[in-house]
Amino acid sequence: ADPFYNYTGQLKFSYRLSPQTKLVINNRYFYAFQKSFFAINSPSINVGGKGITNDFTINPVLTHRFSEKVKSNFHLLLSGYRFIQQLDSISNNSKYYSDEFRQGFYRAENQTDIQLNTQNTFTVGGGYTLQTVNTTRYREPKEQQMWYGFAQHEWSGVRNLIVIAGLRYDYNTDFKARISP
Repeated sequence: ADPFYNYTGQLKFSYRLSPQTKLVINNRYFYAFQKSFFAINSPSINVGGKGITNDFTINPVLTHRFSEKVKSNFHLLLSGYRFIQQLDSISNNSKYYSDEFRQGFYRAENQTDIQLNTQNTFTVGGGYTLQTVNTTRYREPKEQQMWYGFAQHEWSGVRNLIVIAGLRYDYNTDFKARISP
């Protein structure tokens, strides 16, 4: 196996802003380095180089209880990935292949749960997602946006039976909008 090493760090922070409001932030970072060697159109190794990966996630969640029956969660998710690869000819040190790949994923979402009574819960929410990709393999950066909203009713009026009915609307910049039951 070609030589490599990697590191991962994760940190969680939790703070109660008030008796009704709590903030939790989850963070993760990953770094990797790898040397690679290949035999391309040759019986012996003739191309070598390195690859570096960086990956991070930041995920804050704010929860607020408006009353005993109404609770709302606001989620953010920020994630980024980057991979850089440089391969060179071993015989003359000329560039054989090079690429830089970057991807981003960003989401904001709210979900509110309303306990109507002991047998009925109503959930409503919505959100926005942005995905981005930029690489030397593409002529220009790519982007996709998604908006969505949802509503759901949960009924648990009979022992060992839960009935859930819901409706979701999705709008996507790359696909047709749709409503899903």
